[in-house]
Amino acid sequence: VAPGAPGHARLATLRERLRCVGGASAERTLALALEHLEKRARPESAPPTDGDASEASRSTIRVCDVLVDLAWEKLHTGDWKDVDEAWRDLYVMASMAVADARGGFAPARAAETLASLDRASLLGGPTFRDELERAIAHAQEAMESDAFSKKRTRKRRTRLVVRALGDDAEDDVVAALPPGSLGARDAKAVSAKLKQKRETKTSEEDTETNHARRATLIRLASAREPVATFASPPSLERFLTDAMAPGAPAVLKGLARAWPAFAKWRDPTYLRAVAGARTVPVETGEHYLHATHARELVTLDAFLDEYVFVENAHDEREESFEKKAAGDALRNSETSVSDRVCFAKKSTKKMGYLAQHALLDQIPKLSNDVIVPDYCSLTLEKDSDGGARRDGSIATRAWLGPRGTVSPTHRDPTHNLLVQVCGSKYVRLWAPVQEPNLYLFSDPKRANASRADIRDALDETFAKTFPKFSSASFSDALLEPGDALYVPPGWFHYVQSVTSSFSVSFWWT
Repeated sequence: VAPGAPGHARLATLRERLRCVGGASAERTLALALEHLEKRARPESAPPTDGDASEASRSTIRVCDVLVDLAWEKLHTGDWKDVDEAWRDLYVMASMAVADARGGFAPARAAETLASLDRASLLGGPTFRDELERAIAHAQEAMESDAFSKKRTRKRRTRLVVRALGDDAEDDVVAALPPGSLGARDAKAVSAKLKQKRETKTSEEDTETNHARRATLIRLASAREPVATFASPPSLERFLTDAMAPGAPAVLKGLARAWPAFAKWRDPTYLRAVAGARTVPVETGEHYLHATHARELVTLDAFLDEYVFVENAHDEREESFEKKAAGDALRNSETSVSDRVCFAKKSTKKMGYLAQHALLDQIPKLSNDVIVPDYCSLTLEKDSDGGARRDGSIATRAWLGPRGTVSPTHRDPTHNLLVQVCGSKYVRLWAPVQEPNLYLFSDPKRANASRADIRDALDETFAKTFPKFSSASFSDALLEPGDALYVPPGWFHYVQSVTSSFSVSFWWT
């Protein structure tokens, strides 16, 4: 902020940009904030007395807090994507100023500062990005001081029993997947919610329903083909000629086994140490197209506790509780409130998913654990057709969540290499020619996604609403730890976590 400093011209430009987008009040407040900040930055200024220093800091904090509130209000009015970049830049600048004025880079306040700066990183603009990244690094360094790290470690050990990521597979994997998965034709392989209770007598209507479901299941299984598989990562030439050029999905076995992440990311202790205090965006609800979908910003520590490893904590509580209650816990009038809540939470588990987030860009230490596949440097001549951008950039996105998370049937315009680092995932794919059978949304914002939830494929209403869906040819695969799946541009795909899972997507054109 000091005259002549590299960022001073950008701040002056920001004031002009705010005036142009109707932010006259914000521009005046920014001007006032800059006066306070410039006064603090002048080396020739006389050192204030303790009282003056305290009042000056409080005044700076008040003004910058107003700026944060103004920018926050704009960011949460209407569609975030439509908010002018000037407001996002203001949010970044004001967040850094508040942190500095409050002495937020001292170890005792570093966690609060890091959360605030992470929010600015997730929601803010690019103009002050370099300064923001340095501020985040400064806050993280403060948190990693010896005294503070020991304090966090002692607290964390009492919170949760450690379990490796991906070590929670169900006994019957196929039964938890959409009907027809992996070629299953047996009615036993349908989703659990469709299993019929064993009864000595069955009504004629139930018999007809079961026959219809079995027929649909056989039809789905008949429409299925396994995805082509490379037993080991192929050469660039073979990948290009056998997968990319013909536009054919392919599984690359063991691609990520050489990554440092393959061993490190299974350990929640490592994830917490590297990124536990960082704020990340989490999607809650069934999936992003469902009416229950919502977003929240939480620390990675809180996300792991609340969504990913919560079953492990519940299981431990249940075991000790069952011993105490002799198998009749929930009907025992002496049952404690906390133990009853434990059971209720397990039966009504809320789904949370860190999905499609640039986590490796946000946290470079995690990026160091990943080796970008050379396949992502390959392009095709036809990729430039229709004005597609070919700038050589690779978008890297992380997917972290518990068993049962779902990405509904949709398609992307780019090449996609989905790398399964920890845990397992099921993926079903449809060629672009199957679009008429997939019943896409008419809403332009969701036009790349199907209205049909394939988990309900055996329901009567599903067959009536989407009659051609079960006849659509598809391929599917079960990705195991270290495997990767190439998804060509335009191919529809549905993804479901079979265990708790950590995946990385590479998208390129």
